[in-house]
Amino acid sequence: MNEVLRVGCRCAFLTSYERDNESGLDFAQARYYSGQLGRFTSVDPIFLPTLKHIDPQLFNLYSYVRNNPLSNTDSQGLDLRVDGSNVDRYVKDLEKATGLKLKYDPKTFLVTIVEAPKELSEVGQKIKDIIEAKDGIWIKADSDREDVIVDQFYGAGLQDIDYSDIDAVSKPNGLTPESIIVHATVEAWEGRKMPLEKDGYDESPEGPHKEGIRFENLVRKQQGLGERTTESSEQKGNKVIITVDLTTHIEKITVDLKDNSIKKATVEKKSTKQKKGN
Repeated sequence: MNEVLRVGCRCAFLTSYERDNESGLDFAQARYYSGQLGRFTSVDPIFLPTLKHIDPQLFNLYSYVRNNPLSNTDSQGLDLRVDGSNVDRYVKDLEKATGLKLKYDPKTFLVTIVEAPKELSEVGQKIKDIIEAKDGIWIKADSDREDVIVDQFYGAGLQDIDYSDIDAVSKPNGLTPESIIVHATVEAWEGRKMPLEKDGYDESPEGPHKEGIRFENLVRKQQGLGERTTESSEQKGNKVIITVDLTTHIEKITVDLKDNSIKKATVEKKSTKQKKGN
């Protein structure tokens, strides 16, 4: 018991938890931590069952920092993590879009800020705020996902990204990796308090999706590209044609419904007549 108490006290000291003298519990923003028990008193509020299999320590939703308090700390009692086969690409794209220098820890799946420029863009400040916030999100950056087209919004702070689709739609004057991952990250953040929909929402709710597009367009402006405005789709047999209006250009994406793969993506410059009609 003395060892548990010692470790528990060390955790509270390192993370600056506020001690409630009446209960003896430490306030970790999202939930309370018990130094005597060496664990949180309630489950991790961001419960993502589809991702827990990647780390057996995550099966216990009451545990503190994967049961390794001598090496790790948790200042907020929440997860803020990224996993998948394309984590490195995700982090690099986020750095390009924001100007932040980031670090990824493959043991804890945490992305942290190493260095931030003195003057941050609105995009950089938003991502910085998300990384340092008291709530958490979990991004899964993969490739060749049959259940995901470019990215998928689930609510509860969970977002999937398919880099094979991002590569397919990334064309000159079309969609870009940096703007897409910023959109997905902001959308996950804005929808973090929504109920988890395990199969994903068919369409992102107006609030999270709208804010994701706003920050996507801020990145596009930084890149000297036109804004993304409207989007429409048309089904033809077992294929769907998605048309994305990018102000100066139009991107048409053909999706095969058999495996949700992108078969073709083309970008066309809008004529003067088309632009006047908008």
